[in-house]
Amino acid sequence: MKKVLVSFGLVIMVVVFGVIGVMTPSAWADEANVCDDSNISQELKDAAGCMGNNNEKTVMPLAEALINTVLTVVGILAVGVIVYGGITYSTSLGDPGKTTKAKNIILYGVVGLIVALLSWAIVNFVSKSISS
Repeated sequence: MKKVLVSFGLVIMVVVFGVIGVMTPSAWADEANVCDDSNISQELKDAAGCMGNNNEKTVMPLAEALINTVLTVVGILAVGVIVYGGITYSTSLGDPGKTTKAKNIILYGVVGLIVALLSWAIVNFVSKSISS
């Protein structure tokens, strides 16, 4: 069982770092193209994170994308933990030790999901407060 969990963890880490690695260069490239293009309206440039008329680039869109990606992965993992806890609970066959363990797994998954949702809300609130 430990080998399966370790393998699953490694796969998740590879996916997370792969998404971050693929996303990071494109986020910088898209921002540079939007800020420098004269055919795009100022409203779209502001939404992309371009600053003022001098087209000064900011790090905020990249940071938001990176944090949202990480929080998405954490949320998916929390839902996976809840599902795993449900399966464990269903297969416990009334054994008090296994039932308690399964309930704790579900509880930790729910707490993780709540923390991920609150983190996402805080990040969005702070980023909107900073940008405006």
